[in-house]
Amino acid sequence: MGEPLVRAMQNLAQACWDWQYVPEAFRTARTVVLRKPGKGDYSQAKAWRPIALLNTLGKIIEAITARYLQDLAERYNLLPETQMGARKNRSTETALDLLLSQIRATWQVEGVATVLSMDMSGAFDHVVRERLIYILRKKGVPEGVIGWIRSFMTDRSTTMLFDGQESRPRKVAAGIPQGSPISPILFLFYNSELIDICNPQDVRVQGIGFVDDVNLVAWGATTRGNCDNLERLHQRCLEWAGRHGAKFAPEKP
Repeated sequence: MGEPLVRAMQNLAQACWDWQYVPEAFRTARTVVLRKPGKGDYSQAKAWRPIALLNTLGKIIEAITARYLQDLAERYNLLPETQMGARKNRSTETALDLLLSQIRATWQVEGVATVLSMDMSGAFDHVVRERLIYILRKKGVPEGVIGWIRSFMTDRSTTMLFDGQESRPRKVAAGIPQGSPISPILFLFYNSELIDICNPQDVRVQGIGFVDDVNLVAWGATTRGNCDNLERLHQRCLEWAGRHGAKFAPEKP
């Protein structure tokens, strides 16, 4: 049964890519709403995390497509060097090492390093789909792959499973599903411009991203000068967020 099953799955995946089509069953999810640990007030929606449970066959195809996008990004340098997560050899440790190396280098010349950390609220849920398609096309992703991704995002629906009760199916008009293997790399494409903004050529600031987290480290002679530079960059980040339907969460630790 093993080899025939593999061939059948290969044929299914190839047909989906050739036709740039994702079957409806693969676009239907059950979303389980889980408590975020350590939140004091669970009457607030932001204290809960929705996780989409997706069709297993669909997730296999999504994982293969994600790997293709990852390889494409590395081969053609489509993503910023300091953008971590969902990429080979760019883990949380890589991001932390990069941040600490800049701080240590600043201290070695008796300078001052200042860090601004930003986290997006509901990052995947607020992805503007047409904006994502525009970014993928601008980055040079092949049109056939973009067509498949458009189908992947179109006419999605889900039921909500909460406290033992399940809702009727509802259309999901925005965002990308948290729980899909392809969502992290799609989000890296989506916020790649933000990481570029956080790495200006004219200011001594380095921006290091990890999926929906961004850390900016400024260095110079004084804390005041660093903060002035970070404030200017923060304003540019807010402008980016306004164009991309994103929202930063300053209350996050």
